[in-house]
Formats: sequence, structure tokens, C-alpha cells
Amino acid sequence: PVLAAMSSVNDIRVDFSGPQYFTLTAIIVSSVLLVFFWYQRKYHNAAAWTKVYVSAVMPVNYLLSLLLSEVSAVVLQDGTRVAILRYWGWLATCPVLLLDIFSAMPLRKSGQAPVQALAAIILDQLMVICGVSAIIYGGAAKIALFTMGCLCGVCVYYLILSAFFKAYAQYPSEAKPWLAATAILFCGGGLLFPI
Repeated sequence: PVLAAMSSVNDIRVDFSGPQYFTLTAIIVSSVLLVFFWYQRKYHNAAAWTKVYVSAVMPVNYLLSLLLSEVSAVVLQDGTRVAILRYWGWLATCPVLLLDIFSAMPLRKSGQAPVQALAAIILDQLMVICGVSAIIYGGAAKIALFTMGCLCGVCVYYLILSAFFKAYAQYPSEAKPWLAATAILFCGGGLLFPI
């Protein structure tokens, strides 16, 4: 361990290595974003509640996984570790992120965005549940659950990208590069976190 931090309150010892530095960085960045979005919402009415919510949930989730490493993962009888806090964080934040994305899309047909958002949220939840279940089960059930989770993930990406493409056609030309960058970062970032 390069760095060790001691908490005088409960004598919790955290040894930092590569993944822990990433977690600490995520806590700091999320906390800074929380303060920024809260300030923008409180004093300028310029940030949606979704941004404040996600920025509040993520540092708590990362902090719990850092400080309580023995409960942040469930160890199955065969020794497989399931990073349960990661999935809890996804279940708590992904629906809100999807709501945020679809609420920003100026879709032409009235009511189209809520229907797409609801479908994406349901599919996202199924993707996470099937993915976690695939870790727990073996044999044909493992393959079937993993395949179902992947199919749900493909459908979520289809709904998100179709909303981005529809919005891209309606956005003013000066905003299109920002929308394209948002789509690439969101979809590309999501691929960094496999089920």
C-alpha cells in the first residue's frame, strides 16, 4: 500500500492501491459536482434535480464501497465476489440519468419521450437484475440470464441513440456538436461498466 488512511472515530483502515485511487477520485469529482449542481439549482435555477440527486448518491455509494469493503461485495459459496454496491448504485442512479436524457430531447410527437424513457428504465433495470443473477447462477441459467441482460442493454442503447438522432435533427446547428459529444460520452461511458 502506497498510502494508508486511519479514521480515529471507528479505527477503519483503508489501504489505497490502484482501484482505491480511482474510487477516491470518483468521490472527490462527484462531491465537487454535487456542490456545483446544488449551487446552480439553488441560486440560479439552472440545474435539474436529477443532476443533484446523482451527484449526491454516487459519492455516498463510492465512499461506502471504500470504507466498508467487506460488505460492498457479496462472496458466494464458490468464492465468486459480487460487487453488490456497484449494482445498487446503478439501480439508484441509472433510471434518473435516463429520465434526464429523455427530458432533454425535443421529440416531435407528444408523449413520445415519456414512453421511450419508461421503456428504457424498465429495460435498464432488467439488464442489471439479469446481469447480477447471471453471476449467481450457473449452467444454462447463467447463459440465458446473461444473454437476456445483454439484449436488454442493446435495447436501452437503441432507445437512447434513437432519441439522440431525433433530437440531433431538431437541434440548432451550433448545438449539434455538444449533443453529439454528449451522446458519445454517455454511450461510450456506459460501455466501460459491463454487467
